[in-house]
Amino acid sequence: MPNEVRTFCRICIAACGMKITVDGDQVVSIRGDETHPLTAGYLCSKGRALGEVHHSSNRLAGASVGRGDARRMVSIDGAHADLDDRLRAIVAEHGLESIGVFHGTGAFQDGLGSWMVRRLKKALGSYQSYSTATVDAIAKTYVAEQMGGTPLLIPTIDEEHSALLLFVGINPVVSHGHATMFSNPVERIRAARRRGPVFTLDPRTTETANLSDHHMATRPGSDYAVLAHVIRAVLQRGIDEAALTQRTTGIEALRMAVEPFDVDSTCRLSGLPAEQLDTLVDAVIAAGRLSILTGTGSTMARSGNVTEWLAWALLVLTDSMDQPGGMWFNPGHFARLDRFEKLPAAAPTEPRSPARPDVARCGGEWPAALIPDEIEAGRLRALIVVGSNLMTALPDPERLKQAFGSIDALVVIEIQRTATTDLATHVFACADQLERPDVLPMEMNANVVYQQFTDAVVPPRDDRPPLWQTLARIGAGIDLDVLGGRIDPMSVTTEHVLTRMARGTALADLRTRGDLHVESGAVFGWVQQRLPFGRWNLAPDQLLDQLSALETAERDTMVMIPRRPSKRMNWQHYRDGERHEAWIHPTDAVAAGIVDGDQVAIASESGTLTLPVHITESVPPGAVSVQHGWPDANVNTIIDRHDLDPYTGMARLSGTPVTISQPGRLLRHT
Repeated sequence: MPNEVRTFCRICIAACGMKITVDGDQVVSIRGDETHPLTAGYLCSKGRALGEVHHSSNRLAGASVGRGDARRMVSIDGAHADLDDRLRAIVAEHGLESIGVFHGTGAFQDGLGSWMVRRLKKALGSYQSYSTATVDAIAKTYVAEQMGGTPLLIPTIDEEHSALLLFVGINPVVSHGHATMFSNPVERIRAARRRGPVFTLDPRTTETANLSDHHMATRPGSDYAVLAHVIRAVLQRGIDEAALTQRTTGIEALRMAVEPFDVDSTCRLSGLPAEQLDTLVDAVIAAGRLSILTGTGSTMARSGNVTEWLAWALLVLTDSMDQPGGMWFNPGHFARLDRFEKLPAAAPTEPRSPARPDVARCGGEWPAALIPDEIEAGRLRALIVVGSNLMTALPDPERLKQAFGSIDALVVIEIQRTATTDLATHVFACADQLERPDVLPMEMNANVVYQQFTDAVVPPRDDRPPLWQTLARIGAGIDLDVLGGRIDPMSVTTEHVLTRMARGTALADLRTRGDLHVESGAVFGWVQQRLPFGRWNLAPDQLLDQLSALETAERDTMVMIPRRPSKRMNWQHYRDGERHEAWIHPTDAVAAGIVDGDQVAIASESGTLTLPVHITESVPPGAVSVQHGWPDANVNTIIDRHDLDPYTGMARLSGTPVTISQPGRLLRHT
């Protein structure tokens, strides 16, 4: 008989409560959980479509070995035996440092799987450590390290007291947050507007911009100039410098850095009228403290590090960090960072890859864009990929395809077939979120201090083992003690390992509370004393250099900017009704004689992408908006693989100069 199961969604960081009706192993229906204390019945279209993904004909089952026409389905034990032999031979000849692991977004949303990825990486001890962070968001980690000395600081808005909310390059109505949870976004933005003004800095007229009090349509990549101007104004109007000196360093260097951003210069760079700048400055001064959320629209740009830095600098200047009315830091229900004497310091930026010695490590990782370089150089002989379709994530997909074709072992552990599983030497199916017990995977990104447990919604299948188990077996196959105590991964249950990961008594206590416990809302005042530096660094040398190196002149070509669709999560499609298309402004369409639906070629110095065009005023003149994640219209074709940020190694995924053409016509923005 059908029965309804209470659980929570792990597609994205929002973790919305769900009620799922199941009949045996069949998902009958999914709706929001109106009893969930945080999301109160809200659930987006992606969450409601989980049943369709779970039962999709594209789901993987079992394991396969071999490339191309030589690929064959084998038993899971047989696939592990074959992989064990392959990896042992690689280790014998090239050492453990030749094995790499890529930790993708899908795995980050698997609490136990993510824990096991980290343990496998630690056991390998290899420099070949990669993750999604260097694909779209490493600016956040980098700035946290530069300003606070640790990568673990994730600022969250104070939703009870904040009197001014500023969105920069983020569209939470669709994305539901970036580094921090933003479920039920429409109602939360409306609540923020009742507390004070909401501003959105974004070239596109997004769903979030339409809900805001003020939409500031900046030129792509120029948000940093607006933030520098606001900082300049705040400093000129006077601050308590004695108090600021107690909690910061670098105030004079910051003052000098933002001095060039007067009204005229900022208007020229951002394309905004002076009246809009004045309105924002006045609102910041009046509010005293404020909250700022940034997203991939800013972090993917050339100015991503600088924008993130200046957002943090403005928060620190206005005493909005770790204070009511500003931003707070979630210490985690299990992690309890607020009980550390000092927060863990940033990982070393050395050693660098010999392929790109100009690019540093960040967050303890090498940038993912270097994966093909390392394969071609023979240093990366085996790569384990979990929860990611790398073929749609990295620049120059054709070169990446060739590199994957030459690597000794490409191991992909995944839920669905992808362009990356098609190139793998070993493919292992794994349980999806409905087939596994779990806890909240990214608790320090939540908007309250809480934890939640869910059991599997449908019966687990032997041909789709949990991610943690496959990773532990891979480690054991090359004599790595990933679980600890030389435990055989096949001798323990998911429940046992989950209890270890969640620190035993903490999980037991959570389960006695009905599987969900909200410990508190925002907590303040614990971060400053635990900073490795002791104070916030307002003017890191590397960021000062990057600010001074940013272009000060307008480009006379079109640029590509990204957008996130409502029915996709990166490469994974959750609902029909959306297609890959290029969005351009009517002014640009008229200039080129393009009509809605035309096929156009979007060309950069790196390649060409052909897409149907959609004409809309939501995109500013001089920009073409293209979605990431489509395998058959891969935007990475036009991304320059050589142009990497020197401090993070991230490719410039937004702001690429492009032309749009049809036979006999060429569109250039002037």
